[in-house]
Amino acid sequence: MTPRLRPLAVCLAVAGCPAALAQTAVQQAPATPARTLETITVSASPLGLDAQSMATPADTLDGSELVLRREATLGSSLTSLPGVNADTFGAGASRPVIRGQSAPRVTVLSDGSGLMDASGVSPDHAVTTEPMLARRIEVLRGPATLLYGSDAIGGVVNVLDDKIPEAVPERGVEGSVEINGTTGSRERAGAFGLTAGQGNFAIHVEGMKRRSDAYRVPHWTSGKVEGSQTESAMGSVGMSWIGDRGFLGLAYTQTESEYGLPGHSHEYEGCHAHLGAHPHLHCEEHDHGDEGDDGDHEDEDHEDEDHEGHATMTTSTAFPT
Repeated sequence: MTPRLRPLAVCLAVAGCPAALAQTAVQQAPATPARTLETITVSASPLGLDAQSMATPADTLDGSELVLRREATLGSSLTSLPGVNADTFGAGASRPVIRGQSAPRVTVLSDGSGLMDASGVSPDHAVTTEPMLARRIEVLRGPATLLYGSDAIGGVVNVLDDKIPEAVPERGVEGSVEINGTTGSRERAGAFGLTAGQGNFAIHVEGMKRRSDAYRVPHWTSGKVEGSQTESAMGSVGMSWIGDRGFLGLAYTQTESEYGLPGHSHEYEGCHAHLGAHPHLHCEEHDHGDEGDDGDHEDEDHEDEDHEGHATMTTSTAFPT
């Protein structure tokens, strides 16, 4: 009896042979080790804003760009950004000016918390943040600044640092050292930071020291700008407990700053102007003649007056676990 070949059965057999061979080859191939992808953290605003509303004008300085651009004060460190200037009262006091607005319309934050210093009410006081110890500086403009209160309608400057450790170092210890200087004022500055940790506990220690002389100016009567010298120091120690869902920590910071104010003088307080064909400034001594007192008014010259500030700040932050 001669077997009969059916066309449909033959086609199914031919089509199934490559699939069977491929499956056998896959089973015989060695197993490829699984690749570990980098962790990506996605954060969003809890206010339910759309993509267009989330696009806010902001600038950031971090990494090598921050190292190259930062200077002695916060305001002078941000002058390279578009729309940002500095309200300068010498080498030691300088607040950022955003689109022509300064304090009290520009808020300066440290890790998202407001600074409790006198720079917001008097521009000749220094801001108690140190650019040399900053990890990242954020500048926020536009309507989004209203989230930080009515004092921030001009802009927000947020200085992020490592005073409170947010993670345990992988190798147990990590640190950094920075030294810089300038020739115009003979500035010498140095800073260091060290973080160590084990298990769920981490501690961070940092400090800086800066000293500069008065600005040297060519073709000037004294060769320098009197009152432009500055000397400052800052030290901080912080610790935190770090868990799987957040951390809880605190830090203690001590700041000392002593600086001059150029042009600050009371020499001409007793003078008045004479107008006319030959206008001039007239100064005279006032003789009171009371009880044998010659009444001479000693005029103290405060041209080289120094402003000294001491600030102690304790900061803490916590993420819910």
